[in-house]
Amino acid sequence: MLTSIDLFAGAGGLSLGLELAGFRTLLAIEYDPSAARTYEYNFPDAEIVCRDIREVSSSEIKKLLEDSAASLDLVAGGPPCPGFSNMGRSKILSLVREGMWEGSEIRHQFIQDERNRLFMEFVRIVRDTKPRAFLLENVKGMRSSKVLDDDGNPLGIVDVILDEFRNVGYSNTEMHAFDAADYGVPQHRQRVFFFGTLDGRETDLSPDIVRRRPTSMDAISDLPAVSYDDGRAVTNKAASSSNRYQRLMQFGLYKDHERPDPSTGSPPQRKGELTCTTGRAVNQRDTHIFPLLQNSEDGTVVVYGDLDPDSIDFGPAWRYMPRKKKLVCRSKAKKNRPGTTEYKWYDPYKYPDKMRRIPPHRPSYTIVAHLAKDGYMFVHPNHDVHRTITPREAARLQSFPDHFDFSAGGSVPMSEQFRQIGNAVPPLLAMEIGKQIKEILL
Repeated sequence: MLTSIDLFAGAGGLSLGLELAGFRTLLAIEYDPSAARTYEYNFPDAEIVCRDIREVSSSEIKKLLEDSAASLDLVAGGPPCPGFSNMGRSKILSLVREGMWEGSEIRHQFIQDERNRLFMEFVRIVRDTKPRAFLLENVKGMRSSKVLDDDGNPLGIVDVILDEFRNVGYSNTEMHAFDAADYGVPQHRQRVFFFGTLDGRETDLSPDIVRRRPTSMDAISDLPAVSYDDGRAVTNKAASSSNRYQRLMQFGLYKDHERPDPSTGSPPQRKGELTCTTGRAVNQRDTHIFPLLQNSEDGTVVVYGDLDPDSIDFGPAWRYMPRKKKLVCRSKAKKNRPGTTEYKWYDPYKYPDKMRRIPPHRPSYTIVAHLAKDGYMFVHPNHDVHRTITPREAARLQSFPDHFDFSAGGSVPMSEQFRQIGNAVPPLLAMEIGKQIKEILL
């Protein structure tokens, strides 16, 4: 079996996908204790180091790899996007072309830029561990938004990133861009992957695109109803699967790959009890707003910016104060004394998409870590359901199987579950890329 280590591992989306493709994760490094706890729970056989990667020496990593008595095939991970805003593209590319980038002052400035430190840590570990290949994942904007030319216009700097890896021995390194929806994930998520090999093998990654993209309702329609009052699911079981994607998520992906459920230690043979099904309660203001949000197959779309509070029938207990941008609701306070509850009305010109419904008939919008703060941009795709999505529903849209527990047995709070899910690499996308890498390396 091929081996890998996962840097900036998060909860383990990239590790899971690579495992399903045939890799064994020897080591994972993750700074955030909550994400490391989730990773450790779901990957009990992997070594997890919960520390700042800048404090983990190459010799320590080598020692951990020696203890595993296995050679290293792949270093993978997704460091934060580097910053290039203080450097001119034309000067950088000139240095790269002339072979003078390595010792230049501008490269020194690049390395010293705090935003680039973690990216350079990834390069350091690749350089010092010399895996047969590496895979670096990042946001699509990495290609173009972090470099300014001499006139202050943003331009891509892929050449510089490629050159850093070529300088440490990976002469055959290429960048690839993928949308997760093309590979069976019910969500549009555009990401770039830098892939390089040490021995000059091909670096073309071209996974097969699915014939039909699963929709958001394909992904979550079998999950249980949730109370608007307290956000709790009415049951801990999914309904019978109605499509292939639901079967994969309920138990099929783990069963087909003989992956143990961390709570039982053995591969599931059928759907089990669901975790991470508690979402957010719906407040009095939102009970009036959510039913108005639309995203229909006929093209009808209504988002927060389309709503006028003066035209919404909130009822006699409500009053809109436009100057203060507040909704005030008279209600009963303690001991039946009259009180008021104030809700903010966000400026629709600044926040037109503050609240929106996930399209039911196509893949979801990109799941983001902001879900840890609120879920207003992810109102349930079913037009008869007026609440934001739960962590389990978000995990389904990211292609995490139901047996992957973001609560780590109940020890990780809901906000952190959302953050980890939003930051993750979709496992199905990682699996398809991993299969390609496996074919190249074997």
